[in-house]
Amino acid sequence: MSSQNNSDWERKFQDVEVEVDPDSSPSSVNSTNASGEIENAFNRIKVWFDGLPPAGRLIVTLVALTIAFSIVSTIFQIVTSLLSTAVFAVILYLVYRFLTTSRSPNQ
Repeated sequence: MSSQNNSDWERKFQDVEVEVDPDSSPSSVNSTNASGEIENAFNRIKVWFDGLPPAGRLIVTLVALTIAFSIVSTIFQIVTSLLSTAVFAVILYLVYRFLTTSRSPNQ
C-alpha cells in the first residue's frame, strides 16, 4: 500500500514538473546541471587566470603544459607496454606451438 502511495506521489510530482517546464525530463535536468557546473567551474578558472599578472600566467601555462605532456607521455608508455606484451605473447605462443607439434608422436 505504501509503495503504491509513493509511486502515485512520484508520478504526480513528475506531472507537475512537466507542467512547469515541458522541456525538462529527469535525464535532461541531470545533464543540464552537470554541464552548468562544468561551465561554472570553467568560468571561475578563467576569471582567476585573467586576474593573474603576466608572469603568473606564464608560470601557470608552463606548469599546465608540463602536466599535459607528462599525461600524454604516460599514455604512450602504457600503450607501448601493452603492444610489447601482446607481441611477446604471440611469440611465446608460436614457440609453444612449434615445440608441441615437433614432439608429436603422430608424425
